Amino acid sequence: MNALAVLVSTILVAQTSMVSVSFDLRSLSEKDYRQLDGLSLERKVSLRLTQEGFAVVSPDHPAAQIRVRARRVENSLVVEALGPAGSLQRVVRLDAGSLDALHFEVTQKVAELSRAMDVPSPETTPPPVTAPAAERGSPLELSLGAGALWRTGAVDPLLLTSARLGLGRIGLDLEAGISASRGLDMHVFETQGSVGLGYRFALAGPLQVEPSAAFGLVLHGYQVTDPFAAASGGTLVGPAGWARLRARWAVAARLSLELRLALGLSTPIEHVSEGMTLWTRGGLRGETVLGLTWAP
Repeated sequence: MNALAVLVSTILVAQTSMVSVSFDLRSLSEKDYRQLDGLSLERKVSLRLTQEGFAVVSPDHPAAQIRVRARRVENSLVVEALGPAGSLQRVVRLDAGSLDALHFEVTQKVAELSRAMDVPSPETTPPPVTAPAAERGSPLELSLGAGALWRTGAVDPLLLTSARLGLGRIGLDLEAGISASRGLDMHVFETQGSVGLGYRFALAGPLQVEPSAAFGLVLHGYQVTDPFAAASGGTLVGPAGWARLRARWAVAARLSLELRLALGLSTPIEHVSEGMTLWTRGGLRGETVLGLTWAP
């Protein structure tokens, strides 16, 4: 199992009241362990349990409160959980699909059994106000990414930052972005800000997707470089709305890789001088951004 995750979890067990879980494949033969890619399975289970708020420890750790082990019985894998409340088990067939599908099914069963066997914290008195109990994950997520703004006839660079407050699966987010482009004898800078509401779905393993809708403003600033132009520059502000889809892949307990796709509507803008179009953007805008998300 991932040595770093086990080490961190051991420290957490010693300093917090997190429920500790071990996952044991030692009853498998060496041949079965290789065929099932046991090392990869242990890592996936460790990551899933960490996301569920458990502290993952080694099978030999004396502080393990829930011990989950897997053993082969004919053409099935029996996943059994032992804890203070007793024991539970689930059966996973080995011929049900691909190796990735098998790993996903076993990971789901381990998480399900761990939740069912979850023991209450030994703490009988509420913690002091100055030291509140640790939560299972932070509801706040901060993101920073870069990508492209697709407009009529051109693609502009886009830098985007956001903050999301999770309320269960529902999330309220604030977004701000800036893009820059050049037209004929002019420079354009656009700043956008929005408030959005989304709903997050958990898919296979560490993958999550979140569709959302957002409304806000687009601030359009331009500077004409032609010294003979009638107007040297100005600022325009208009409303905007977006339909967005975020896909997140957890690479660590608090760090995720995020892909953001958005289709928006905003006020069309066209700069024309002496019958010649200097710069234009239609009402429809597309945005693609790749970034990182951190839960402090």
